[in-house]
Amino acid sequence: MQALYQKLKGKGFEVVAVDMMEDKATVAKFVKTSGYTFPVLLDSKGEVGGGPYAARAIPTNYVVDKGGRLVGRKIGIDGPAWTSDERVALFESLLSQ
Repeated sequence: MQALYQKLKGKGFEVVAVDMMEDKATVAKFVKTSGYTFPVLLDSKGEVGGGPYAARAIPTNYVVDKGGRLVGRKIGIDGPAWTSDERVALFESLLSQ
């Protein structure tokens, strides 16, 4: 995710991660170790599991377009790498709309 963010951030691409139910120190250490430079928010009460996003498994990834509409969701870690030609093309297509 970090590599995709680095590749596309100058084109209006944003990444926001939400950590569910872990303490601030644990998350800060993970973010630093992982080298993430995008925002990582804390959901200490697990509230992200409801509402329009309804995260029921970790990880769950959402694609939100420029208008704030949910246009895709991927549950789990299987599938193409974040920097695969397929994923980069998808995000570049969404950015051009």
